[in-house]
Amino acid sequence: MEWSRGTLLVEPLSSLQESITLWRPDGNNPVTETERLTKELLMPHLSEAHRAVRLQGARAT
Repeated sequence: MEWSRGTLLVEPLSSLQESITLWRPDGNNPVTETERLTKELLMPHLSEAHRAVRLQGARAT
């Protein structure tokens, strides 16, 4: 792993944390600003989808 870029979201009411980190093994190819911005924009949607799946699983039991 040569490059990594992470994002952490903290849910304000419960203080639960969700994170995503992307790694790149090629030391000559760092994470670009466009890739960083894309990940930042996607993170809230990924977090919400993950939360919805967890709730659906909890309701099914």
